[in-house]
Amino acid sequence: VMMNLDEGFIPNEKLLTPRSSLADAWILSRLQTVIDEVQSALVDYRFNDAASALYQFIWHEYCDWYVELSKPALQGSDEDVRRTTQTTLAKTLEITLRLLHPIMPFITEEIWQNLPDKVRSGKKDGTTAASIMISAYPASDDLLKNSGAERDMQMVMDLILAIRNIRGEMNIPPSAQIDAIVTVEDGEVGAHLEQHIDYAKTLARLRELRIGPKESKPKGAATGVIKGAELYVPLEGIIDIGQERERLKKEVGKVTKDIDMFKKKLSNKSFVDKAPKAVVEKDRGKLEDLKGKRDKLEKSLQMLE
Repeated sequence: VMMNLDEGFIPNEKLLTPRSSLADAWILSRLQTVIDEVQSALVDYRFNDAASALYQFIWHEYCDWYVELSKPALQGSDEDVRRTTQTTLAKTLEITLRLLHPIMPFITEEIWQNLPDKVRSGKKDGTTAASIMISAYPASDDLLKNSGAERDMQMVMDLILAIRNIRGEMNIPPSAQIDAIVTVEDGEVGAHLEQHIDYAKTLARLRELRIGPKESKPKGAATGVIKGAELYVPLEGIIDIGQERERLKKEVGKVTKDIDMFKKKLSNKSFVDKAPKAVVEKDRGKLEDLKGKRDKLEKSLQMLE
């Protein structure tokens, strides 16, 4: 985060501006909910819930998603958009550090002290505190809560995840630029996705993305489903379909052998009765995992056939 801040960086006075992106509005809205959840958990002495909410937000939303979503704006030529994203990136981190401080005091202090002065204001009057320990504990701002931004961003993230899943299941090289087609159930879903198409094209490494209510499934395409839409990824020219079909068949055969071995083992009454309960449960878990893996492989194989 700090590598993307200019020396002597001064954030915008307001967190949300007319130049804020959907990603900016989304992460700020999610932050307000997390502030409320952490405050409530601490008041009720549910320290594990407070830590869990912060872990989920920092790792899976701020780091996994927002940092990646912010890169086009940070690397772009529009200085207003860049500063707005920098402000959101830095202030979200600063507020999160204050939320996390009671749980991880030394690490949060160290990171907080290395933030630019104007980012770590800390005090209620807007001036900079000497330490995170004496800065104000965050309070949520209802004006930053935005259910519409959260809904739209979730739709975009679902699309990106669906494309990434297809890439993984079909063994498509990470560097390959691919095409995708989305057929939507209604115009509103299509409009939301069209408006934020650049996020999907950048994070899913797409060459082209077509969205519409009348798009049909092309021949030799992998299929995915998200709420209100169906996704198609044409595979011709991206992978060797015949070779990939044979690879999947071999993998299905290998997994089936493993499934049969665990089934035979677990159907042996002598083993189940004499083995430690933890060992038996572990083997049952492995069997379920293998069944799930085979289902996914067979689904991928059906797409190619």
